[in-house]
Amino acid sequence: METFSNNFAQIEIRNEENKKPIFLKENEIIKVIVRFSGKPTDSEMNDYLAHITKIYELNHPFYIIYDGTDVGLLTPTQVYKQADFMRTKDQDTRRLIIKCAIILTSMTARMTLNTLFTLKPPACKLEVFDNMTQAKIYLKQK
Repeated sequence: METFSNNFAQIEIRNEENKKPIFLKENEIIKVIVRFSGKPTDSEMNDYLAHITKIYELNHPFYIIYDGTDVGLLTPTQVYKQADFMRTKDQDTRRLIIKCAIILTSMTARMTLNTLFTLKPPACKLEVFDNMTQAKIYLKQK
């Protein structure tokens, strides 16, 4: 199980015991934490989407936290690329993502997210929070 990192996104995968798994057990639920920082180049955005695709290909149910506390603004092209990614993954998202929590402190980032959800409404349970503590509490609730 690998982690991914570039200047824009860092992706960690953890198992139910909050450890980095080497191999996934059958029916094990994993937690994916994505931390964004700065404004991505198109290449960094493509790399990030390619690695998120690999997580879908694991075919394991998962919780996901997107930490956008330090995210920069995406270009309109990148917003559309993210929306297209979400659109093509709708069926898998409904099947695999148990819950999604997004952490945003910037009003501008929240407005960008609203634009994204206007282009493509989310296909899973999703809430937006101001901090990691609130997001983790939400994910633990049944």
